[in-house]
Amino acid sequence: MMYKSIERLNGDPNPLKNLVDDYVSSVSAYLALRQVALILHHPNHLSKEKSSCIDQLNQAKSHLVAAQGELDVIREKHKSVTQRVTKLEKALRLACEEDHQLRADIEAKLALMAAMKKTVTQKDHAVANLEAIPTLSPEEVEKLKKHERDVLEL
Repeated sequence: MMYKSIERLNGDPNPLKNLVDDYVSSVSAYLALRQVALILHHPNHLSKEKSSCIDQLNQAKSHLVAAQGELDVIREKHKSVTQRVTKLEKALRLACEEDHQLRADIEAKLALMAAMKKTVTQKDHAVANLEAIPTLSPEEVEKLKKHERDVLEL
């Protein structure tokens, strides 16, 4: 806008434009150099920073080694527990199979006992029936035999 005002007054804006462009270029170069200077460090400062970084690296490595050791211990415990779980699962499976077999044996034994009780009851009734039949005394038996002989002789 300023350049147009100079042109309206029949002036040449190029010298001013060149001065402004040179100034802007110089400021840009200065800012770039300042940025580079901020990035670059003094050798003493760089040495301290490097030493600090190495200390942090060594500490991180130490933590990593310790964590690896803890991980190895945890893995061994896990392996041991997994083996124990496997053994317990096997023992449980065998116990369940034995339980199933014993239940079947109980059912079979109960059925056999029911049949035996029925037989006992039947035999008990048979004995009771036999005991209810009147019995003959030895004298009566002798009399009957004699009577039978007498009948046969006739």
